[in-house]
Amino acid sequence: MTIGEAARHIQVVDCTDQASARSQLRTAFIDQEIPLRWAADPPPLEGDWLWDPWPFSSDEIPTDPYFWFNALIFLDGDGLVVERGPRQLLLLRSGVLELWPPSNHERKDRASSTQLEKSQRRSVGDDEIRSAARDIYRERKGDEPNKEKSERLVRQRLLGGKRDDIRRILDEEEFANLRRKAGNQSKNPNLQNL
Repeated sequence: MTIGEAARHIQVVDCTDQASARSQLRTAFIDQEIPLRWAADPPPLEGDWLWDPWPFSSDEIPTDPYFWFNALIFLDGDGLVVERGPRQLLLLRSGVLELWPPSNHERKDRASSTQLEKSQRRSVGDDEIRSAARDIYRERKGDEPNKEKSERLVRQRLLGGKRDDIRRILDEEEFANLRRKAGNQSKNPNLQNL
């Protein structure tokens, strides 16, 4: 899936604009939540007729959060990321769909996904998110999940909700103080695969 396709998917699923989709993708890249690959460079214009049309470049994807925080990301068409020049970025489709699951309407009729109305998406309020987060941290006392796992658990429990809204609530002091600090991962094997 190209970065442009991923952004359009997020816009439909979260009923949001391009700037918000870019911000959500940037956060997912910083948190390394989606496997990424650079697309292969275009074939040579002349000569090398033995060129192998492999879809991926062997170049490494930057893992430095600073790179993704400051990267120029263009979402028009297939989208481009500027890294020593504009490059096409490919995302693992299943990773995108896990973070932004398709709505029922989108599953039934992908061709008319642009017609998705906001009223058809379950609206989740801040109080519902806070209540779900409190329940999750209370149920897992002593083995509290980190922010990423908490977000996924809240989304599962509420069957919806915008990723930005859930993360904004989880960033509140009440929940930030409850979860494990960075680098202090759970030793519980049941929480490892959430």
